[in-house]
Amino acid sequence: MKVYNFDKVISRDGTYSAKYNNKGHDIIPLSVADMDIPVADFIVSELSVANQKGIYGYTLLSDDWQQVAAQWYQRHYSWKVNPEHIVFCPRVVQAVSLFIQNFTQPGDAIVSLTPAYHPISHAVEVNHRVLLESALLYRDGDAANLLI
Repeated sequence: MKVYNFDKVISRDGTYSAKYNNKGHDIIPLSVADMDIPVADFIVSELSVANQKGIYGYTLLSDDWQQVAAQWYQRHYSWKVNPEHIVFCPRVVQAVSLFIQNFTQPGDAIVSLTPAYHPISHAVEVNHRVLLESALLYRDGDAANLLI
């Protein structure tokens, strides 16, 4: 059985931590689901990362993030992307809203599989689109979607 140390304290200095970037503030940050314990050593040893502090949480952007992202697309997909065309969206729900606003018009219908994360479904209605739910049904030991 592997033993895990839950009492190990890790300094987040220099890690672009979104949770702890406000130095000097006497606060307990609860805004993001970022763990304050390191990833188990046997997992860290399997990962190839530049910063091996053992915490892989939400981070702020480095100055060269667009260039790094463009290089990643080139390396993995042979796709040359202009770094200036890469847009950062820090939260999934806001990204969904941007997709809705840019690829549909008010009054359009959008299908969502349900059950779903409510804030994403709500983003459809907040953006003045019509939500159509395709409910996940469980019948005779099998799951299937049925548009209702």
